[in-house]
Amino acid sequence: MLTWLAHRLDGELKADEVVDFYPALAWRSGTHWKLRVRGCVYEPSTVPGVTRLLRRWLGVDPDGLDPAARALVARRLAPFLVDKERGKRFHLHLGPHERVFGMTQANGHFDGTFRFSDSEWAQSGLPTSHAAKVPVRLRARRIGRDLLMPVQVVAGGGWSVVSDIDDTVKITDVPNRRETVLNTFARPFRAVEGVAEAFAAWGREFDPDWHYVSGGPWQLWAALEEFRVEAGLPMGSWHMQEFRAKDRSALRFLGAPVKHKVAEIRQLIRMDPTRRFILVGDSGQGDPEIYGQVAREFPGRIAWIWIRELGDAGADAPRYEKAFGNGEVEGWGVYQTGRELKAWRGPVGGF
Repeated sequence: MLTWLAHRLDGELKADEVVDFYPALAWRSGTHWKLRVRGCVYEPSTVPGVTRLLRRWLGVDPDGLDPAARALVARRLAPFLVDKERGKRFHLHLGPHERVFGMTQANGHFDGTFRFSDSEWAQSGLPTSHAAKVPVRLRARRIGRDLLMPVQVVAGGGWSVVSDIDDTVKITDVPNRRETVLNTFARPFRAVEGVAEAFAAWGREFDPDWHYVSGGPWQLWAALEEFRVEAGLPMGSWHMQEFRAKDRSALRFLGAPVKHKVAEIRQLIRMDPTRRFILVGDSGQGDPEIYGQVAREFPGRIAWIWIRELGDAGADAPRYEKAFGNGEVEGWGVYQTGRELKAWRGPVGGF
């Protein structure tokens, strides 16, 4: 009776609603697998009041831009100007197995962590290492959609690279608010020179998994994933922040992402106690301090830290000595382009 009632209360998936699947994360938990799946359902919309609000927050009037820039602003802002759909309960079908999410919240997000036995994992076609796209079916009540779900596995030891996005692999100029806005919303994304080539070289050298931990909102994920592909950056998991103009999550978007980044990196480190990490960030916000905090919390797990220096400080600058010079990190370096990263021959202990 209760199952029937819950089914009747679930909202149906409508033809004009869009479902975004964010990359899922998989890890071992004892003798089982765990899979965290996140996404968002929304209806494309134009809400003038929200548009005015975002323009006021951004501090740049799109009407003062050239036509190409205005068109890009419209595309980049579109995910912020949608009707988020609450009250839907999705059923995830992976091969012969089904898992059920809780109700979507006011921001349209759904988030579930599911347990699988080894046999269920294999029958579902889920990967046991690295990253892959898995065919799934997502269903509300009766209507479903066949989708590809990216899955990143963190298991089996080895290496992970955690990388920030803004001013680390993509030029944003975070210290300059106006340039940040223009580079985020009104200009094509530009990669930091040579970073994709360096990451490809690392991939050949020690075959790491990749995790993009950013303080940016999930609404920019699709544009950033497109940028990742075009720039030639490796496939990996994404870890971003929820944003909704009507609630307190908007404050996280405007502030420094310290808590968010620390929490996401902690989770990754705890997923596989035998894995070692390389952290890549920049000097524009708090990455040195965030990475230093994580290194102190997990002695011996952080093999190296790379910081893209936006000024002219060297690796021996007082800021870096304070953040990393406590013996918990094997070493650190600064870079401005990917040339320095590509020339690196690994941590002291090797790969």
